[in-house]
Amino acid sequence: FPLVSGLIENDFTHVRAIIPLNFIYPLAPDFFSGNVKLFSLLVLWIYSVIILKSILDYLTSIYALRQSYKTTETIRKQLFKRYISFNQKYYDENDTSSLYETIANAGQILRQQFNMIQRAGTEFLTLVIYITFMVFLSWELTLIAMASFPFIHYTMQKVSVYIEKNAKTEWSNTKTFNQNLLNLFTCIPIVVGYHRQKREENYFMDLSHKQLSLIHKAQKLRAAIGPMEEIAHTTAILFVALGIAFLFHTQGGISVIHAFIFIYLTRRIIPSFNSFQTIRTQLAASHSKVQDILDTLEGHHDYLTKGDTQTFETIDKSVEIRDLSFAYADNKNVLHNISATIPAHKITAITGPSGSGKSTILKLILRFYEHDDNTILFDGTDIKKFYLYNLREHISFSEQESLLLNKSILDNITFGTKHKVDYDKLLNLAKKLKVHDFVMALPDGYNTLITKGGKTLSGGERQRLCILRALYKWATLVLLDEFTSALDPKTEKSVIDTVKEFKGNRTIVFVSNRLSTIKHADHIIYIDNGKLITEGPAEKVLKQKNLY
Repeated sequence: FPLVSGLIENDFTHVRAIIPLNFIYPLAPDFFSGNVKLFSLLVLWIYSVIILKSILDYLTSIYALRQSYKTTETIRKQLFKRYISFNQKYYDENDTSSLYETIANAGQILRQQFNMIQRAGTEFLTLVIYITFMVFLSWELTLIAMASFPFIHYTMQKVSVYIEKNAKTEWSNTKTFNQNLLNLFTCIPIVVGYHRQKREENYFMDLSHKQLSLIHKAQKLRAAIGPMEEIAHTTAILFVALGIAFLFHTQGGISVIHAFIFIYLTRRIIPSFNSFQTIRTQLAASHSKVQDILDTLEGHHDYLTKGDTQTFETIDKSVEIRDLSFAYADNKNVLHNISATIPAHKITAITGPSGSGKSTILKLILRFYEHDDNTILFDGTDIKKFYLYNLREHISFSEQESLLLNKSILDNITFGTKHKVDYDKLLNLAKKLKVHDFVMALPDGYNTLITKGGKTLSGGERQRLCILRALYKWATLVLLDEFTSALDPKTEKSVIDTVKEFKGNRTIVFVSNRLSTIKHADHIIYIDNGKLITEGPAEKVLKQKNLY
């Protein structure tokens, strides 16, 4: 403005009043004499301000990047910590295919929110400065120009509401799309084996079309923002032009330079005003994603398994199951008032038809799900009274799915213990479980990196690694779920013989439908349709031929 005003009026004496030149003027008045010197000082001042602004912008960017890195790291850590603290119920009831995307993008999403808020502060300050200039030039024109703001605000608010509503639908549909796509790739052998590629291709295209249609709709709404802002600019300038005409008619008008500057300020003030609506629109578009993050960090309390403060170390007498009933998310009971006793330091088999609730009992002992108080007790103490971390430190298990982490074989085997690796014990167990030979045949032996959850290994090899992991931990209570289902008879015998060596020092509970496995138990619990049919010493239960 000082430069434009000086060029139009051919007078730069106002430069002497510019901060900080007004402080220098009394010290060296000769430098402020004549238009040429004043013009040169003004250009130098503008150049210095631009250089200083560039340096400050760079330093601000570096600081923002550093804070962004710290924020992303903190948010990722908190999200991951929260996810792994949820019990199995959360993963049963929620779409987990997008968890990795949430963790990966959480920092960026929240950083964008921070940047938008920061930008809002900048625009607000700019708005105040511009309005101050406008009021200084003409408070009447300022009121006339701002008369268009309610119309602009109302219009942009309506667009924001539509965008927010569409964004929620789009985000929900995207999560469904990702979930179905992940399931499809997981089940590729079924698709190919049944020769249903074409049908699944059509199914995929239907899902893709629905998702892209929502994205296209959202993009059309966002694309309307630019033209609407341009219309808002023109509307505001039209109001100003009418105001200038009104002043010419009533007060003889204003100077050309003032009119020019006022129109320029009006043109500049609209983007600052619209920025608030743009920020609102962007916040609306990302609201669903942000809400997911906040819900994860601050909500979902019903998915948290809580323990008490009592310390658990060993089982001397028994694991007692007392009137235990349980239902999954569908509220249909899979266990009905089961009462049974698992004797300490012996091998107990839980058997019965498929789907009768056998594996559920092991999951409840591990506290993967919440159950009623005083329904599972260790030596007469409700397991809910034990400190959760301490309880699981003394339990090891081999799950039915034979899950392996994308780590080395050694890391997988020792995953359950914090102690230094006892290679003698590990190799001794590995040889007995028929693990050592196939591991040593791999390129890097025990340092071989497992990828894709161990898909390159056979089902029997994965199962034996999981059994080795459970036994190597040397836990007080060992839970084995269908631990011989993928083994041939010879290997099964070696595994069972190894498990039996733990009897007397450890309490072992396994789930199995194999009679060849069950007969090695000391105690048998037979369940059918979620109800206890019989239990007792193995030799007694095995005589009931109708059960097998």
